[in-house]
Amino acid sequence: MKRLRTHYDNLQVSENASQEVIRGAYKFLSQKWHPDKNPDQRARAERITRILNDAYAVLSDPERRREHDRWIADQRRALAFDVTLAAPPGGSEARTFSYGCTEGLQPVLVGRGRRFISLQDGTVLDTRTALHWMTHSVGEAWQDGRFSGHPEFYDAGRAQDAARRFNERYGCGRETPWRLPSKRELRSLFQRSMVPFKRILDESVFSPDYHAPYWTRTDNLWLQEDRPRLVSLHGDPPPGNDRPLGRVRLVRGPDPVMLAEAMHQVAQGLLREKEQEAALEVLNEGLAHARETRGMEDRNVVLWIRDLARAHFQGNDYDRAEWWLKEMVQEARKRFGKAHMEVFNSLMDLGYFYKTTQNYLLARDTFMEGYELLRGLEGDEGDEGLLLALLHDLVVLLLMHRQYGQAEEIIRTHLKDLVADGEGAWPARAGMLVLVLGLLRERNGQTGGSRDLFTTFLNALPPPVAGAEDFRRPGL
Repeated sequence: MKRLRTHYDNLQVSENASQEVIRGAYKFLSQKWHPDKNPDQRARAERITRILNDAYAVLSDPERRREHDRWIADQRRALAFDVTLAAPPGGSEARTFSYGCTEGLQPVLVGRGRRFISLQDGTVLDTRTALHWMTHSVGEAWQDGRFSGHPEFYDAGRAQDAARRFNERYGCGRETPWRLPSKRELRSLFQRSMVPFKRILDESVFSPDYHAPYWTRTDNLWLQEDRPRLVSLHGDPPPGNDRPLGRVRLVRGPDPVMLAEAMHQVAQGLLREKEQEAALEVLNEGLAHARETRGMEDRNVVLWIRDLARAHFQGNDYDRAEWWLKEMVQEARKRFGKAHMEVFNSLMDLGYFYKTTQNYLLARDTFMEGYELLRGLEGDEGDEGLLLALLHDLVVLLLMHRQYGQAEEIIRTHLKDLVADGEGAWPARAGMLVLVLGLLRERNGQTGGSRDLFTTFLNALPPPVAGAEDFRRPGL
């Protein structure tokens, strides 16, 4: 099941915490993560501070706190229902998308045509180019979506130093440092306007442009000297004096993996807001991007397809949900091979989809395929508890379709494998299989065999009252 993160989690308090405890936790954490106390990770500290402020604003207001509590209850009910299309029975490792670049961020679509993804820290990702841009020029400041201050103007030498000093002060966060953009990259930000031969910057995302020239690097470092060049994208010639000045707007990347992760988070946010069509559009676009991106974890691609299936399932489009679940199984086989736990997990999702939509014949066949795969896995991967939990569903489905012989064979095979460990080592749920096997033999007239099994089942049951264990005979 997915982990639900709340304002209580952000302030590290319990859901029944008093106002005094909440106030104390907020004061402690806000002091700990104050940006001035974390100069080496200022961007992260500012992001955490915003999260803490939002959490305290909600939890310190009784009405907003009650509304948040209702939201938590609704989300938990939804997650509980979603278990129908979740991890395999018996509880395998949680299958959650892993974020290496955007962990802790809350990306949202912004700008004209929702072209950009705001990371809500003063930077955006361009969905067309995978470039990661500062929304403001050096010298300006960004705070809660608003710009302040004035851009600084640099000559060529200081423009080169601006990016280096910025990376030294704040860190680049990833392998790719902040840098000057090329003319082509800068030009990609400026969209065509209604005025011929004029381009404009989307000022709903970026700080105002004021038609100022920008410093850029050359588009081809192999053919030209790596010196900054002053560029104006408004048709105005750059200043012709001996020491021209211009603005610096930093960029890094392109970073396709970061873009893919951000798109996935955007889609999850849209699903939480019940914007089904928008979420599906982002999921589809993002999946095509993720499949082509080098460095994207194979498991994340499989889980991306699963999220597409889940989105259709929640929208009651069961045909599309089934199609994507089948696609997920094929993708898992392609990336991991036929005998792998990711393939098993995918089969369990498909099987439980068939089970919850009451297509029991296909559920039986899918669970049988998963059962055979899991038995073939060696070592710790083939979890015994997982196999036992799956058997309960599989046996019931076989009995529903009157395949008594196959059900008995599967039970006998499984119990035979457990005998080597001794009856005392049997998992508690194995007793139910013993009972079913006894009923099958009783039905087939094998009274003696069924009596022995019923006796085994009775002896394996714990006493109704703990104290009665004192009267269990040794050896039973």
